[in-house]
Amino acid sequence: MKNRMLQWFGAALIVVMGIIHFLLAPVEYGEARYMGVLFEANFLAAIIAAVGILRGKTWGWVMGLLITAGSLSGYILSRTVGLPGIEIEERFTLIGLVTMAVEGLFILLVLCLPSRPAASDQPLLPAWLRYLLPTAAMLIMVLFSFSTSLWSADTSLPVDNQTASVIELSRLPLISLTKLEQEYGMKVSVVAISAMDSIVDVRLKVIDPEKARLLLDRHAALIVNQRALVLAAHRQAHTVLKPGQIVVMYFPTQNNTVHIGSEVSLVFNDVRVEPVRVK
Repeated sequence: MKNRMLQWFGAALIVVMGIIHFLLAPVEYGEARYMGVLFEANFLAAIIAAVGILRGKTWGWVMGLLITAGSLSGYILSRTVGLPGIEIEERFTLIGLVTMAVEGLFILLVLCLPSRPAASDQPLLPAWLRYLLPTAAMLIMVLFSFSTSLWSADTSLPVDNQTASVIELSRLPLISLTKLEQEYGMKVSVVAISAMDSIVDVRLKVIDPEKARLLLDRHAALIVNQRALVLAAHRQAHTVLKPGQIVVMYFPTQNNTVHIGSEVSLVFNDVRVEPVRVK
């Protein structure tokens, strides 16, 4: 039935929202413990709301709407005035845009719900087609989550127009985190595993935009335990840098080459930062 199709679609959307927050929870724990707890609570609440929606309960839709409103509010606050204990984050990220798109779809779906079901409501589509939309929504999210595990990275890095090996890069002199901040205007904020152990989430805080620009214009990589080299698979483009801005870089873990507890050194061409431990 038409109402049943809407229920499945709504449940799929709210579960997708919950999964996104669950995957990001480890990174949020690295910034502020309460945020990690909230992200995990979001996932549990989303599952409960989905059950209510599938059972045709009004409270399921209301709960889903509250979860969506809370998530959107948190996203906006974290990128405007900031949240307690957390620096103001980059306004637009890939995962953030995906989340907002799903949340927007859920809100539109709630607004389009009939006030009461029609008595003669008959199936408008064959059974397999009625479940295609929510199934496709879930499949897209699963593919988005697992695609990072398929990232491949070369074992070379351009340094002054030459190709450097892991051994050569490991011989570069180390600069301390303090020197990174003083000379290059950047501070390491978070280095954590996320997205089902497939991504190394690196976040750098901009202290001095002019100095930071000189560093961010270079190629980025991670040296892992002095043995492996991982190139950045994704880095946000920044036309304008501001003090306090968070720059996000994603590195693939390369089949668990990088894991919780690994020591990694950030490398920007010929600049190698002292190792930090992955959370």
